[in-house]
Amino acid sequence: MSRALLLFALVALFTSGCVPVSEPLGDIDKAEPDKALVGKWTVTKSAGLSAQLDVTKLALDAPAVKGNPKGLMRAVKNGETDSELWFFTTTLGKHTYATVLVESGGDSDEPKLGKEGEYAKWVKADKKRYFVFRYALDGDKLTLDAANYEKFKEAAKAANLADDGSKHFAYYSTPAEWLAKYLDKNGSDKIYDGSNVLVMKREKK
Repeated sequence: MSRALLLFALVALFTSGCVPVSEPLGDIDKAEPDKALVGKWTVTKSAGLSAQLDVTKLALDAPAVKGNPKGLMRAVKNGETDSELWFFTTTLGKHTYATVLVESGGDSDEPKLGKEGEYAKWVKADKKRYFVFRYALDGDKLTLDAANYEKFKEAAKAANLADDGSKHFAYYSTPAEWLAKYLDKNGSDKIYDGSNVLVMKREKK
């Protein structure tokens, strides 16, 4: 499996995030951690790509790392700390979204931001990429909607957005705030249509 496909699989193991963009949804420097997400979660149901991937548990926290934005959170699947992902949350209208930081540039994979100074390096990188997924909390139930990648591609092509030419999984060059404006105008249900989800239950202490 290529590095790009491996990274996509790792992200999918957390979120199956299939909205790959060059600009984040929201402002990471203004984000606050969603403390309701913090905890350990057990997968109870999955659909789409998520159902094909081996994720049984997810641990979410908001570690205080000097130099990191205060809203930056971390996801670890199945206790595997070597595959951690970092994200921040944004609320638009009645829905809440998480933007996952995917690349810090060059040939690197998902950034490792658990140590002081690593985020500062990531910020300086020329090329950064993101996945955006939608989530909903209902008591001790957490639903992660990874989106319909094909529907997103249709929206991106209709907006004449260029992609990076990747054969299996392309990222799209999105102007700043394009995704927020698209979701505000068109709603999010077409892209986040429930076809690719993880449903989880909070583990009791």
